[in-house]
Amino acid sequence: LSPVCLGSLRRAAKNDQEGIKICLNYWVLYAVFSVLEIVLCPVIYFIPLWSICKSCIMLWLYSPLTQGGAKIMAYAGPLFKSQVEERIDRLIGRVPVFNRLLLFKDLATVASHVRSE
Repeated sequence: LSPVCLGSLRRAAKNDQEGIKICLNYWVLYAVFSVLEIVLCPVIYFIPLWSICKSCIMLWLYSPLTQGGAKIMAYAGPLFKSQVEERIDRLIGRVPVFNRLLLFKDLATVASHVRSE
């Protein structure tokens, strides 16, 4: 996992937009995969050599040769954008704690700009 983190940091530092997009796709898919793995743990327990299968899937997702992550995001991205994103935004907007956290985030952003000036 550390080579992936290092690659993500290098691409961000070099402001490589295409590389950042690839890394962001990878991290989003990794998070979804991890959550699904937790939810499906009772089923996954019975899959022999699961850790090797998981490693192969992660390699397929991140490899520049296969660009599996880009293939999945090309299909799932527009689906998420059209059907899920607005619902999640509305749900987050209804929770008072998130509204306060977002307000604090905006204040921190303004404060960081003032500090840098």
